[in-house]
Amino acid sequence: MIWWAIKWLPFETGDEYIFPDFGVTPAVFYHRIVMLISMGAANHIEPGLRMRLCKQCSDKIARLKDAERLASLVG
Repeated sequence: MIWWAIKWLPFETGDEYIFPDFGVTPAVFYHRIVMLISMGAANHIEPGLRMRLCKQCSDKIARLKDAERLASLVG
């Protein structure tokens, strides 16, 4: 999971491949990446890269939540 997220980090895209590859929604995927990083499972990755990955995943989670909120308002 972490290596997949790193591979797609420069593109800030790839959400359409998450469910087919991992069987979870993008929100769950990004949450798991953040949890793995916070638990130390990514300590073997260079700290700057780890921080960028965590930030991008957190940003994507926030955008997905905003999109869900907007969709619930629209109906």
